[in-house]
Amino acid sequence: MQETPTRRPTGFGWLFTFLFLAIPTAILAGLSAGFAADADEWLRRMDTLDPSERFVTGDVQLANGGALLTAPASQKPCLAWETVVGVSWSVKNQNDETETKSATLRSSGAATPLVVTDSRAGVLATVNLARLELLGSGASGKLDGIPAWAASFDVKDSDVTNSDRSYWWREQVLEPGATVTFFAKSGEVVAPLAGRDRLVVFIGTPEAWRDQLEGLATAAKWTGRVAFVLGPIALLCLVMFIRTRLRK
Repeated sequence: MQETPTRRPTGFGWLFTFLFLAIPTAILAGLSAGFAADADEWLRRMDTLDPSERFVTGDVQLANGGALLTAPASQKPCLAWETVVGVSWSVKNQNDETETKSATLRSSGAATPLVVTDSRAGVLATVNLARLELLGSGASGKLDGIPAWAASFDVKDSDVTNSDRSYWWREQVLEPGATVTFFAKSGEVVAPLAGRDRLVVFIGTPEAWRDQLEGLATAAKWTGRVAFVLGPIALLCLVMFIRTRLRK
């Protein structure tokens, strides 16, 4: 009886496993690095104030001669706003699983002159900048498409052609009387830190900002650990694939 020749494995199972693990490993490693960078910068500033910087925390009010703004999406009266309009759509990945992707289509913001006050010390700082970078909890909602109020926004990305798409907005609003915390260049005039285009303002107390940053640092640590475990396994699968192909 003639024996049927045994087919050698091609190793594509190893390649598939490598890709299955390598993609989330890369994503987790990127997230970990981003989380750590954001948290480390501000925690370092909180713990060791640079002589060339100012640390300001207090309540915000409209400066003399200023006028309240209206946030475009929520229509809230405010001292500053930052709004983005985006789109989300569904795609099939290599495992035929449905994934959701998103892109920011439009972005803008504005600020009116404001002062930061303390009940005992009075005016701590005057901020007269055209736009701020606002951190903290915000609001969001759904849209039928790119709204008319976003027509003058900066264009960030082009719309997708996928019919299964949905539009959304996300907005940060700084209302009168809110507590803010920020670092700025030292001096009479509040200005963004060196290397930054805008003044970064956290809407909340220093304690709340520290809690958020420490949570971000913890997230960076754990995502990094998961990536550290998955990475060597993915690399081993790649080595096994190469060895299998070389034996052919």
